[in-house]
Amino acid sequence: MEVLLINYCLYTGGVETLMVRMANWLVRKGHGCSILLRDTFDGDLRPLLDERVRVRTLANRWDLLAMPVVGSLLWKSWKLPRPDMIYTMEQSWSVVSLLVRDLFVNHPPKVATGAYHPRQFTYEYVPRKWGRLGLFRQKVYNLAYTDEQKFFMSEEVRAGHEEFFNRPMPDGWVWPLPIEIPPDELLSQRKPVPRRILSIGRLTRFKTYSWYMVPILYALREKYPDVQWHIHGFGAQEKELVEDVWKDAIRDGLIVFHGPIRYEDISTAFHQASVFIGMGTTLLEAAAWGVPAIPALTYDEDALSWGYIDQMPYYTCGELIPGRQPTAKVMDLICRLFGMNAKETEQLAAKGREYVNAYSMDHLMERFLEKVNELPSGEPLSASDRLRYLWIRALKFPRNLWLSLSRIGREPLRHAGGYRVMH
Repeated sequence: MEVLLINYCLYTGGVETLMVRMANWLVRKGHGCSILLRDTFDGDLRPLLDERVRVRTLANRWDLLAMPVVGSLLWKSWKLPRPDMIYTMEQSWSVVSLLVRDLFVNHPPKVATGAYHPRQFTYEYVPRKWGRLGLFRQKVYNLAYTDEQKFFMSEEVRAGHEEFFNRPMPDGWVWPLPIEIPPDELLSQRKPVPRRILSIGRLTRFKTYSWYMVPILYALREKYPDVQWHIHGFGAQEKELVEDVWKDAIRDGLIVFHGPIRYEDISTAFHQASVFIGMGTTLLEAAAWGVPAIPALTYDEDALSWGYIDQMPYYTCGELIPGRQPTAKVMDLICRLFGMNAKETEQLAAKGREYVNAYSMDHLMERFLEKVNELPSGEPLSASDRLRYLWIRALKFPRNLWLSLSRIGREPLRHAGGYRVMH
C-alpha cells in the first residue's frame, strides 16, 4: 500500500512523533510512504525518518491543488507516487487531503483524518475566531468526510467532537496512539535518580499539571528534601511558567527546566527518572521504558489522576471520560511510590510495561491498514467548495499565488536521508 501522511512540521511533538513512527513502520513492512508538510522539513525529527520515506514541503503551494490542471501539474512536479490512502494528522489539513484525492478521478485514494485533542476546534472550551477559512475547514470535516473516515485517539476525543458539532458520531473509529516497545535488554540501562520526577511535553494551558505541581513539590520537600522535578518542553506558556509560576521553585532547586529535548535523548531522560507525570505519547513511552508513570488529566485543577498508568482506562492518555470521575490524588501517588522498596517499585513498573503492550506499533498499525481497506473513497469536493476555497486561500493572496506558480518543478524530491531526485 502507498500511504500519504499530511501534517505541519517535523519538530518534536506527540502528533509529529506518531507520524514519524507510522512512516518508518510502513516502509519497514514493505509499504510506500510519502509525507507532505506545511513547513519545516529540517525539524529535529527528520534524522529519525527512514531514508526511504519521501518528504515534500508545501509552503503556500497547497492552494494550487484546488485549481484545475494546475493542481495536477503541481503534483507531478513533486514526483510522488499516487497514494492508495491519505491520512491527515490533524483536521486543519483535511481540506488538503481531499484536494489531493480529487486529483485522481479514475482511481481516488482512500482518505481519513485523525483527531488527537478533544478540543480541536476550540481553545479552553471557547470556539476559536477561525474566520472564513476556519469555518470552511469545519464544514469540510463535518460534511465532506463520512464519520467512518474520522479517526479519534480516544472516546473522550470523539466526545469532544460530538459536543462541538452537536451530533453523535458513532461510526468514527477509535484508534489509539501506537508506540515502539523497547526490548527488555534496554531496560537494564535504567539507573533512576531517587525522587527525580520527570515530565516531557508541550507547555500549554490544557496541560494543567504544569501549574498544580508547584505546591505539590513544596509539600513533598518537607518529607523528601532531595525531590526534584525535571521538565523538558516548550510551548505558548513557557514564558509565563518559567518567569512566574515556576520562578521560585527554580530558584529553590525544586524545578530543573531543560527546555526542548531531542527525540533521541528522551530515552536517557527515562533512564534517570524515578517517576513520570504527564499525558499523551510520552506517558505511554515512559511506562514502556519501565518508568512508574502517573497520568495527568487535561484541564484538571485538582491534581487528580486515574492512579498509576495500569489503572488508566485503555485508549486514554490524559483525557477525561464522560460519566467517570478519577479520584486518586497525584500527591498521594507520588508519596506512595517514594515509600516503596526496590521490589515493589519494580513490580509497579512491570505492570505499567504490560499495560502499554496494547499500544504496540505492530498491533495497532495492522489494525489501521485493515480499517483503511474498508473505507469508502468518498465524493469529490463540489465545484462551489473548490471556488470558495480558492477565494479564501489563493485569490486573496495573489503574490503568494504567483510565487507558488513560479516554483513548480524547481525543487528535487526530499528524502529523509537527504536530497534526491526520483527518476
